[in-house]
Amino acid sequence: MKKIFLCLIAVILAIPLMISGCSNELEYISDGDFKYHYMEDKDSYAVIGTTEQGKGKDVLYFPAYYGEKLVTQMGFAREDMGVANHYWIGVNDITATKLYFPYSVEEGYYPNILIPEERSGQIYFANCNEQFLHSAVRLANHNMNTSYYVTPSAYNYIIDNVNDYGNVNKANVSFLFNYNNAPNEGYFFINNFDNGSIIKPTPYDPRRDGYAFDGWYKEPECVTRWDFERDTLPVQQLNADGEEVYQETRLYAKWIQN
Repeated sequence: MKKIFLCLIAVILAIPLMISGCSNELEYISDGDFKYHYMEDKDSYAVIGTTEQGKGKDVLYFPAYYGEKLVTQMGFAREDMGVANHYWIGVNDITATKLYFPYSVEEGYYPNILIPEERSGQIYFANCNEQFLHSAVRLANHNMNTSYYVTPSAYNYIIDNVNDYGNVNKANVSFLFNYNNAPNEGYFFINNFDNGSIIKPTPYDPRRDGYAFDGWYKEPECVTRWDFERDTLPVQQLNADGEEVYQETRLYAKWIQN
């Protein structure tokens, strides 16, 4: 009888542990505008949602870095006891109509976000990965009220390889890593501004192992620093048919070796 009683107590004590082990809750960190989940197998982070602060913003800059690690996924999926648990960023997580996604997102982990039809918007994809671009174009075809911006090289790929690409445009300002064998075909960040206007700097700085970032410059040799309070984009130019001529402004990162 005593043995039966002890066994019963052991089972009762084990129940909370069993429940805890079956929990579908995903560990994450809430910081600033976003919720981050650390992926040990990739040694990087996934953005799995927005905080209340991020949810209420008109513009969201999804980061390329969190702490000392890269952000390589927008959303996260796992298998727990045969049940798929998906943590995606959806329309209920945002009110912003201007969204910027980083160069660092891996193929297959693109953000599946649609801005509601009653709100027009802009979405920027800095990533040049071909699979990522096909996914972005599919998204654009289902969200015609939103303008999509990509790097000039990504735009050329889309034109040559995709039949129906929706409202996809070339961004007219490119921020470049500016060193050999840089990731993402050398593109760090993109944006789009009116011709002749002042532009904004990137919301966070690029990183390079063994180097410190030292500002944005007008040429690869980093002679003339871009003045974000005074310098402007080129004024509008029209061709013989009266159509606007695309002009890309490139800014180059300067690096100082540590």
